Amino acid sequence: MFLALREIRHSPARFILITTVVFLVSYLTYFLTGLAFGLASSYTEAIDQWDVRSVVLQKNANGNSLASRISTETLEQIDMDEGEKLLLMPTVINLPDAEENEDPRKSIFVFGLDMDGPLAPDVAEGDFPANQHDILLDGSLRAHGFQIGDTLSLPEFDTRWTISGFTEGTRFQASPTVLLTVEQYREILLPELMPNPEALGANILLLPTTAKNEDVYTDRDLEVMSLDEFIGELPGYNAQVLTFSLMIGSLIIIISFVLGIFVYVLTLQKKNIFGIMKAQGVRTSYIVISGAIQTLLLTATGLFLGLILTAITAVFLPETVPFRIEPILYGAVTGAFLLFTLVGGLFPIRAISRIDPIKAID
Repeated sequence: MFLALREIRHSPARFILITTVVFLVSYLTYFLTGLAFGLASSYTEAIDQWDVRSVVLQKNANGNSLASRISTETLEQIDMDEGEKLLLMPTVINLPDAEENEDPRKSIFVFGLDMDGPLAPDVAEGDFPANQHDILLDGSLRAHGFQIGDTLSLPEFDTRWTISGFTEGTRFQASPTVLLTVEQYREILLPELMPNPEALGANILLLPTTAKNEDVYTDRDLEVMSLDEFIGELPGYNAQVLTFSLMIGSLIIIISFVLGIFVYVLTLQKKNIFGIMKAQGVRTSYIVISGAIQTLLLTATGLFLGLILTAITAVFLPETVPFRIEPILYGAVTGAFLLFTLVGGLFPIRAISRIDPIKAID
């Protein structure tokens, strides 16, 4: 420890350079981590609020909730005490304060669910719908000018709705949601979409536990999926998670190699000094441990600065950027950084062990 600190004080410029490299790479990694987690969360925010274990879809839908259509007749043949119905569809909404160079519409999902059941969201502002034409909006839409009491209409429909409240964290596939009751959805929206609205019972069923008897569903051309399987089938979800994971992993490995090269070059430059130390009886293990401690100190300093800058950046990012800091995930990334950079810092062990004190003194 003493040797590591003394060397840093003796040659601060070179170690500031190494710390700066760690700081910049770690900041990029932390930022990508927050962006990746924010994007993934925006895909599943609504799902994370469902207290369910399994999802039932039409078998021919191939895991796609939007393509699933479960008929009312099929629902009548199933014990509905076991699950909750969910109706959903993608559409767009007109933005009240769209700028001249901004798209005046935004893609959304409309959910029809039981507001008195386990799927009911928490209302962060306002109240649950009390009238036939009251609706709840995802809180992210407040940034686009929507307020409680405003009236709005969906471009494909004639009905005008009144905003009764806002929810928080109910986005689905990175899009805000508009929440209706099942009755509003079936009695007001569906008649304008299809000639026989009574035929559609639900798009998907949500089960609080694993299905008691899957044959009840499979015999009716339905498919039971776990919640994780359902999330994995969301369009683009696995692709973006895998892409960001590879980028983050690559950055961590790259910085470990960069640090290893830095430390190796510094070791070669100090070959004579290490030879004199070995001639004085200093053990090779002591020199190696001092180098490892030095690498950890520089890495920890760079990571700390990277975390601070990431937190500052998060404060100034607009709400439209899906950025989210998750302490557990950041802890895992930090641990991986420290582990891999320590491995990189041990690269010079062989070079140190082969130093001949007599040749170094000569």
